[in-house]
Amino acid sequence: MPIYLIENRFSARHLLEKEGIPADAVQTIEIQLGLNKQKRDEPINFVGLIETSGKQFFALPKFCSKADAEKGASRLVVELMRKVAANRQATKRIPDAHLFDEKQLDASLSKVGIADFLLEDYCAHGLISIRRSIYKASNFRSPDWAKTIHSIDPIWGDDGPVYDRWLSRHSERAAHRQITEIHKAAISACISRYGELLGYPASLLPSGPSQSQSSEHSTAILRAALRRTYSMREINVLNALIAWLEQRREGGPAFFGTRYFEQVWETICANLLNDIKGYSPWADVMPFPQWTLWATNEKFKPKGQFELDALTELPDSKGLLLSDAKYYVPRFEKGAVEGMPGMEPLSKQLHYEELLFTSQAFMDQYGKNRDKLINSFIFPGPSSMDRDISPFGDVTIPRITQNPIICTNLNGLRAFQRYLRNEPFSHAELTALWDSINSKASV
Repeated sequence: MPIYLIENRFSARHLLEKEGIPADAVQTIEIQLGLNKQKRDEPINFVGLIETSGKQFFALPKFCSKADAEKGASRLVVELMRKVAANRQATKRIPDAHLFDEKQLDASLSKVGIADFLLEDYCAHGLISIRRSIYKASNFRSPDWAKTIHSIDPIWGDDGPVYDRWLSRHSERAAHRQITEIHKAAISACISRYGELLGYPASLLPSGPSQSQSSEHSTAILRAALRRTYSMREINVLNALIAWLEQRREGGPAFFGTRYFEQVWETICANLLNDIKGYSPWADVMPFPQWTLWATNEKFKPKGQFELDALTELPDSKGLLLSDAKYYVPRFEKGAVEGMPGMEPLSKQLHYEELLFTSQAFMDQYGKNRDKLINSFIFPGPSSMDRDISPFGDVTIPRITQNPIICTNLNGLRAFQRYLRNEPFSHAELTALWDSINSKASV
């Protein structure tokens, strides 16, 4: 049974003293996650699975509650990170080797990822049952005359050809029954190890005992079958079973997750908000810095440039929504605010607004009407939100902001679900958001 944690609400000392993880395992976690072992009380920013000998810990995103684990949040997070890890464009931006490793050819190479695939396939299709037919010479089974005439020379008599033997179809059963047993054993192990974490009940366990075989023998059987199949489902399941059996069994902690979930949040927000920053005419509105060497008057451009998180064009020429995805959990208490963007991200977002407002692309479409541009921070909201996306406030800086930066909540778990279904916000939903912002701003 996994122990659920919340990102940024546990520390290395908590794992050591409260959860009973051995000191050497905690040291390995500190090394693998790049933590400072001199500061064991510092909160750990990590979302995902940490497995140690005999224990599983799953850290949910910081905006979640432990009650969200009962709603299948952990499975959503696993599916989400598998999808993001398969997105090479997103992966390149995330400096994390525990999940987002560009050297991996498939995001499902981790044990929990393989288990998720195998269990999902099993629920949809059941145990794999590969049956192959071969043709053998026979004199008692029903003949396949087309194969016989093509392959066997007859005895010719006065009345025509006579066959003293013929070809008949035989099913290969023994090896393929073994494949079903291997699949059954793997499914049982997946449910035992990850079933609760991924939201699969123990009742899904295949009935009847499975025959145990060595990993090497099982792998050889699976590889032999893989060489003779052309069914896509069989290929995928056989490869997953081989990967499951060949996973190295290391004694130290294993990980499936990331310390940089804010990058995942940015990817989700850009997708759901129908981001157009990479398309004409908006692709060139952010200028490159230019460096000049005085001695030769040579001009140089760095590889990087200003990069927006998301730019959304509203239907019917209503305007543009400039969004900065912020993986923060705002807290407002006794007139003070915590967990909100500081001066640096505020200044950056205001700078982006000015660059966009003064761009030729904006002038051509909207003139000098600043009301056609809404600047917004997008925060992850709780699963209890009534709407998927909703503005809740704004931020202004005297003598600097001309229009406020709108603060918007995006229901975190619903955002995961929509991203996994590839369901960005519709024109109607975006229009409702725009109108809601403007109705509050005009009060």
